[in-house]
Amino acid sequence: MIWFIIALAVLVILNVVAYQLFEDERVPVMVGLNVFGSVAAFGLACWMAACFGGLNPSYSHGVREGFVTKLSDKGAIWTTHEGQLQIGTKEVTTMQETWGFSCPDDKVWEQIQGAMGRRVRLHYKEWMIMPYALGETSYEVRSVEVLEGGQP
Repeated sequence: MIWFIIALAVLVILNVVAYQLFEDERVPVMVGLNVFGSVAAFGLACWMAACFGGLNPSYSHGVREGFVTKLSDKGAIWTTHEGQLQIGTKEVTTMQETWGFSCPDDKVWEQIQGAMGRRVRLHYKEWMIMPYALGETSYEVRSVEVLEGGQP
């Protein structure tokens, strides 16, 4: 949200400066160029906010338990760590829900890889809109615990 406010303030300042500097017959041309530049700057600011800032990073947080069943690295521009957690017990795999998550922290990712196939507890926070650079899902895993008796 702060990116939006900053971009809007910059656009207003640019418009005021353009009107003060160009008080001759070229004003209609300059206004047209300034409006185009303002729209382009606004679009760029929105894209930057979505890529790097996300939207409401503290939307929710929680804990999920289960078995990590899938881990992968995805992405062409930004490589992200993605995984799936099988919620519940390991016996009845076809009836249980899977939960997709992203993990931007390399140290936490290595811990999850080491706990593959064991019962784990994942602490996460949910983004309203996840920044592209952090992952594909809206769930960002912050820490992992391997649970006792979690052997396959």
